[in-house]
Amino acid sequence: MLQILGLHGRCRRYMLSRLTLHNCLDLYNFAKSLGNAELQKGTFDL
Repeated sequence: MLQILGLHGRCRRYMLSRLTLHNCLDLYNFAKSLGNAELQKGTFDL
């Protein structure tokens, strides 16, 4: 289970590192569909 959680964190960090003005709405909607508040906040902060 810890490996899955670690992978989830890495994926989240990767997505936030690739965040641009062109994909922020898509990433926000994706995070919203997953219910990931931390990723939603990261996209909204851009």
